[in-house]
Amino acid sequence: MRDKGNPDRSSPGLEPKQLESEREQRELAEALYQGALAVSSTLDLEQILDHILEQVDRVIKGDASNIMLIEGERACVVRARGYQPLGHDVLGLSLSLADAPILCRMYETGEPVIIRDTEKEPDWVRLPEVAWIRSYAAAPICARGQVIGFFSLDSSTPGFYTPAHAHRLRAFAGHASLALSNAQLFHIVEQAKRDWEGTFDAMQDPVILVDQSHRIVRANRAFANLVQRTFQEMVGQAYETVMAGATCPEPLCPLEEAARKRHMVTCVHEFRGQVFEIQATPAPRDAAKDPPLAAHTIYAMRDITEHRQAERDIRRRNRELVLLNRIIEASANTLTIESFLQTVCRELYEVFGVRQATVSLFDEEKKETMMVAGYHARGYVQSPGERVPLEQDPCCQYLLQHKESLVSQDALTDLRLIPCHDLLEQQGIASLLLLPLMVQGAVVGSLRMDTSELRKFPTDEIDLARRVADQVSSALTRIRLEKEQWRLTAAVEQTAEAVVITGTDGTIQYANPAFERITGYDSQDFLGRDFLHLMGGQKNLALHLEMLQTVREGQVWKGRFNNLGKDGSEYVVDSTVSPVRDGSGETANFVATLRDVTREVELEEQFQQAQKMEALGRLAGGIAHDFNNLLTIIHLSTRLLERKLDPADPLFVHVRNIQESGQQAAKLTRQLLSFSRREVIEPQILNLNQVVNDLGQMLQRIIGQDITLAIDLANDPWDVKIDPGQLKQVIMNLVVNARDAMPSGGTLTIRTENVVLDQSHASSLMDAQPGDHILLSVSDTGHGMSDEVKAHLFEPFFTTKEQGRGTGLGLSAVFGIVSRSGGHIRVESRVEKGACFKVYLPRADGSEAAAPIQALRGGVPSPDQIPATVLVVEDEPTVRSLAALVLRSHGYKVLEAESGPEALQVSKQYDRPIHLLLTDVVMPQMNGKQLADLLLSQRPGMAVLYMSGYADAAIPQLATLPLDTVFLSKPFAAEDLLWKVRTLLSAVASHATAAALPDSEHQLWAEQK
Repeated sequence: MRDKGNPDRSSPGLEPKQLESEREQRELAEALYQGALAVSSTLDLEQILDHILEQVDRVIKGDASNIMLIEGERACVVRARGYQPLGHDVLGLSLSLADAPILCRMYETGEPVIIRDTEKEPDWVRLPEVAWIRSYAAAPICARGQVIGFFSLDSSTPGFYTPAHAHRLRAFAGHASLALSNAQLFHIVEQAKRDWEGTFDAMQDPVILVDQSHRIVRANRAFANLVQRTFQEMVGQAYETVMAGATCPEPLCPLEEAARKRHMVTCVHEFRGQVFEIQATPAPRDAAKDPPLAAHTIYAMRDITEHRQAERDIRRRNRELVLLNRIIEASANTLTIESFLQTVCRELYEVFGVRQATVSLFDEEKKETMMVAGYHARGYVQSPGERVPLEQDPCCQYLLQHKESLVSQDALTDLRLIPCHDLLEQQGIASLLLLPLMVQGAVVGSLRMDTSELRKFPTDEIDLARRVADQVSSALTRIRLEKEQWRLTAAVEQTAEAVVITGTDGTIQYANPAFERITGYDSQDFLGRDFLHLMGGQKNLALHLEMLQTVREGQVWKGRFNNLGKDGSEYVVDSTVSPVRDGSGETANFVATLRDVTREVELEEQFQQAQKMEALGRLAGGIAHDFNNLLTIIHLSTRLLERKLDPADPLFVHVRNIQESGQQAAKLTRQLLSFSRREVIEPQILNLNQVVNDLGQMLQRIIGQDITLAIDLANDPWDVKIDPGQLKQVIMNLVVNARDAMPSGGTLTIRTENVVLDQSHASSLMDAQPGDHILLSVSDTGHGMSDEVKAHLFEPFFTTKEQGRGTGLGLSAVFGIVSRSGGHIRVESRVEKGACFKVYLPRADGSEAAAPIQALRGGVPSPDQIPATVLVVEDEPTVRSLAALVLRSHGYKVLEAESGPEALQVSKQYDRPIHLLLTDVVMPQMNGKQLADLLLSQRPGMAVLYMSGYADAAIPQLATLPLDTVFLSKPFAAEDLLWKVRTLLSAVASHATAAALPDSEHQLWAEQK
């Protein structure tokens, strides 16, 4: 029997220094393994760091050790071991980096530090808590190329630590770095946990766990391969039964004593031609909790058949650890996935000695693969990015289907690879090792190594490759999480709605750029401040308290409030505030979204105003329609009276007064109709500059000498389509309104310009459409208007002028004309700051026709020359009888009807020609247009003359007159009626005459006309 203190009892042929080196290598490898196992087995950072300190103490026998993390400009001890027996506990000790030169040196260089004697070191920080320390070793803990902490060892013995300790300590610092990274990225921890749980099974040496009766409790894959049994066949069997035929050179096998006395022993067994050094180590147990029978022993078997083979095994294990550590370090420090994967491919190429190592990733739809990194004998693959459809890549199809590694010693005869034998032969691939890359249980890519000569991949190589693939998968998971976090952050940063995160006390912790745009505040203005300050302060205190109460009760609060931006401008926001709960269900934060609805509120107000104006317009239009019938009766009756009276008759003057009053009343009704948009118009293609210039002299006379008229016209204005009379009415009314606003004189400016309304501008104006417009603006320097006045400005009969100075219909008529023409009007004014009326008129289509034809007075045949029959259809009896009386008095034969159906009956019973239909537009049962269409189908040559107080919206055909339509607006005088009738009949007779002439005479007839 031998123990670890008697190197002479080791295997023959090995020198004591070699044995000691091997033992140290085994202990270092085992300690690193234990540290890595702790990193991958739990998310408890304190537990991981304690375990790493324990493993360091196992390999480097110092007095105490600690781990410090950098917090801002200070380094704080977060875990410590071995200090309490020495009289002082350093846990929580904090040092300023600026005051600790040794820590500052490691922070700047990233290199470890060894101080053999602290009393001889001038940079040593002398504190009472660590006055006993004489020798010191430390290594920086790095993550992503940045020093985040320090791993420190302390000894009371001068000269205790040597540079060799720095190399070992640096390896453990790498584990601490990984532990910190994993604690921050929980999914990597979970993946690492699975990795290191499999390490036991993946170890190259056979390892088993036996109970006190030497029955096998657990065994790794190497042991199962050694005894050629499955795990199920081994578990519960005695060690001697499973290892039947194994011999021990000792009379009494030390393994039995190890199980009985529970102390570590080492012995040598021969089994099936191989020699194994077996180290029996009692498994740790809690004597207070675990029963005695629960004591287990770990048998670790190492093949020492040949010393050279042992050295190769050590080097191989070291290479594996170096490979994994390098990949882990690259995963933690590399910023891009491409550079990380390039590093992985290079390391695999060098360690496995293959022809080529590559990494490919699938697209999101799993329809194609793309090689993102590769390394071969000539270096890195020069042109990554090659895409291959998945249906042309059976190897990757296999990974997606089975989610497991594909190992092929002879790829060209492997039945699983039949579909790609030709491609593999073309690429010169003999053996293949293909491993899946997994993210959250799904295959996202492949890691491939291939050779040009047949090669068998041993189990240990396959397991190592799998662990590398697992590390790559963990890195991909981390990068995917970071990308997802970036997407979420970008979405919040770029959303149009403001997003604010506050603490439970209401202090602002985060706000996105949209919040800055809405409020005008910079981040330094609101971070750390109470949300109430940016919610209107005391102005909205009650609303703020209501919101806090709601969200603190776990409910969502929604509301609207007015606030002032940093520049003092007022805005309106709709806000939603929601509580955010942590994993335990407790409220951790509040999240508020704010949407600027200022423009929407303005549009709502404009819409309500438009609805009110529409209702007033309907009322005004109805009144004007009925009033026009009455005025028509007045006009016709006074005209008949006038013809009967002698001018010397005293009653003649009264008749003239009635006529003049009727004309004034007619003007008022026309204004009402313009406002209500029920007036029949005759639009034409006009040049706005020409209209303004034509009115220039008249406007100057209207405004007087004490007001300066400034006219600023566009150089090449677009045309507009509008009734010329109404356009002049708009300009005149706006000018008169501006004049009255400047009783003491001032400047009146008329300006035209071409403007293009974009979608955002048009959406801010009720009923406005985007596109080309002509802007007519009339501005003054008068006394201006308040918001209250502007709210009622376009309402009929609303006026701020003195009694008797205005009807209140001027601006309402302007509003109606502009709206009827497809335009929009807005007002900008402040008290004592003048006013500006802006009229937006849409640009006219160049293909549109001009206004309806207008017959010129003169040359109209008399009734004797055109004997005609007129059918008068009017539902108002007095209007109908007076119109018929006027026509009869001038030689026309007149037929009368009070409705459309009655007119159809009259026409049916009248067997002679009806030359003209004079019909009202709006009538019960059947409107004038419908009646005209039916009669024209029966009497094609008949002329039609429409009359009405307005063109009702129910008959849109008459709102804009076609070219061949003639209209008689109520109220009308006898002369207006006769002139329209004569003109229309003359035009019909001329066309009929021209149609009857031979073709050779058409030109002559036209010239005579």
